Amino acid sequence: MLDISQLHPLPSFTLDSAPLSSAQAEYCQYYGLDFLHKGLCKHHHFGRLDLASFHIAVQYFRCEKPKGTVVINHGYLDHSGLYRHPITALLTANFNVLIYDLPGHGLSSGARVSIDSFADYQRVLTALLAELDLAMPRPLHLLGQSTGGAITMDYLLNNPRHGFNSAVLLAPLVQPTGWPFIRAQLALVSPWLRQVPRRFKDNSNDAKFRYFLAQKDPLQSQWISLKWLKALRAWIPNFVRSDRSSLPVLVIQGDADTTVRWRVNLPIIESLFRRSRPVILHGAMHQLANEAVRYRLRINDEITNFLRRSSGS
Repeated sequence: MLDISQLHPLPSFTLDSAPLSSAQAEYCQYYGLDFLHKGLCKHHHFGRLDLASFHIAVQYFRCEKPKGTVVINHGYLDHSGLYRHPITALLTANFNVLIYDLPGHGLSSGARVSIDSFADYQRVLTALLAELDLAMPRPLHLLGQSTGGAITMDYLLNNPRHGFNSAVLLAPLVQPTGWPFIRAQLALVSPWLRQVPRRFKDNSNDAKFRYFLAQKDPLQSQWISLKWLKALRAWIPNFVRSDRSSLPVLVIQGDADTTVRWRVNLPIIESLFRRSRPVILHGAMHQLANEAVRYRLRINDEITNFLRRSSGS
């Protein structure tokens, strides 16, 4: 298994063409992010940016003739290393890709898989976009999986001059499955508990991915943070009262998803994003970035075709 300790501390993020360290190269090979070696990108920048009181691990993959830039927000308990499939599709379609580990996730600092407030996610994303604004070829697009979808929507709805052409949401989070029960239990147990054990449930039809996640990924947490759930509880009422947006948004959702309460969430999202287009995949589960090939090919085609149309190419 990969020795993550060799990656700490990450070097500062720069846009020069310095080669990756041996530890960074090993990380990329382990997670399949060695796109420079595979010839899918011209430059790979990988390092730490100090943003909103966090040390954030940032990776930027740049094509030779980019058609635009896609910024990826990953899901809760995820990290950048798990996004090789969407990154591959985007680079193949000649989009630059900027991805970062959320606070408390992957190689970023912060209490593990926890957050004081969802506003912290917004502060980090806002600071990241400001830091790299001049380095990102237009048009710009956002892509978010699950909690990353929540972060994406929150940013777009609260920043009307955001400058993005479109957004893609994969199994976006508003309410998780069983939310009424979770909310009631949270009120009972949170005064005494800070975390509960995580159960690795089936969230993808790709058995190899599920095994890797549970047995071979050193960046996985074995716990769920109750502080994170309390932050989600505080965020939801404000989110559903947000002003509406006319941005083009592609929403891809599996109907076998047991992680988010998608039948409740989709009408909320459609009411907030007037130009959203839902695509329901029969049998697909929650981890759409890592679904079985039969779903992944459709997902990647939907994403890249949508982005091309949104870019006017």
